[in-house]
Amino acid sequence: MSSGGERLFLGVDGGGTSTEASLVLFCEDNPPEPGTTSPLSTTSTGTAGCEALPEGERHIESVLPRFRVISTGTGGPSNCYAVPPGTVFNSVMEAISNCLENHLETLDTVEVTCLALAGAVRQEDRDRLTKLLEPIFPPGSRFFIVEDSLAALAAAHEGKDGIVIIAGTGSNCLGIRGGKVSKAGGWGYLIGDEGSAYDISRRALNAVFRAYDGRGPQTAIAPPVLSRLSCWKDGSSHGYVPRPGSAELAPPDILHVIYEMTRNELASLAPLVMQAADEGDAVARSILVSCARDLVEMVVAVAGKLGLESPAVAFTGGALGNPLYAGLVEEELSRALPGAIVRKPLYPPSVGAAFLASMRWGSRVGGGAGA
Repeated sequence: MSSGGERLFLGVDGGGTSTEASLVLFCEDNPPEPGTTSPLSTTSTGTAGCEALPEGERHIESVLPRFRVISTGTGGPSNCYAVPPGTVFNSVMEAISNCLENHLETLDTVEVTCLALAGAVRQEDRDRLTKLLEPIFPPGSRFFIVEDSLAALAAAHEGKDGIVIIAGTGSNCLGIRGGKVSKAGGWGYLIGDEGSAYDISRRALNAVFRAYDGRGPQTAIAPPVLSRLSCWKDGSSHGYVPRPGSAELAPPDILHVIYEMTRNELASLAPLVMQAADEGDAVARSILVSCARDLVEMVVAVAGKLGLESPAVAFTGGALGNPLYAGLVEEELSRALPGAIVRKPLYPPSVGAAFLASMRWGSRVGGGAGA
């Protein structure tokens, strides 16, 4: 393990598209930065180390103000509800291995690892993932699992009051005030994920078929979407290869392709919608505006629960990396919460997971695998 006044913590952020690991060096004798939440004692209403508790009882403790990211590494998708257990294991292993491969540090030198994984909301899911991923770690290693949104929140505001809106393949919104955490959304693609890349793509496909039926206006979304779906996915190169002898297809010709695509593959159509909107297509723009309103609705709900009148709101996730879409969300937010301050997250979610690992170490909770 680490020694002296410096300690290593590993944070892993896993989602529906990719997994990232960050090795972070903290100075343990630094006092908490003014304005951060006081460390949570084991006798308070929450549980130290950000254990999953009923909404309103989860807490994020203060983080150390001085740290350095030593290295990062990436892997494949690790959402336990979107990919098989073997894929989750391989993706997490790949991210950690890539993070550590060019450095002398190993998992033996890490104090605590936090795995912040999409889909790890229920305790039974975390227990199952703990058993699945335990072989990655040397005997005696300390690691624990939380839902990925907690790492995004910790990274966004470094323990201070604020809200984070997450819109990648899926969507979610969390906020913190005085150590109390609340959330809205995050219910998955069947009944939620409003404003996500998947939601944008689903609405776009609906618009293409409505236009074909004559139930909706023609849209510039159709040609690029049909072109993309007239190709098959080449798993070895992760690219699209034209079908031999294929001509331009109509919506009915690609219906079977849509129903064979994974959620991640469908979400990959979102940039085509954003490009069409950027080029002036009214249907594409209306889809983005509607999705932006859904995201802001989550922010308003969280702000209301926490009593945040003028919150700092951080945007994260691949969909919000698009300037046009992020701008539309900011416009809608300014109308709904005029005092809100929009900013980029202070750090990536994998670094936020390392923050949570340092908090767990500071609370001295547990001592073995899954601690």
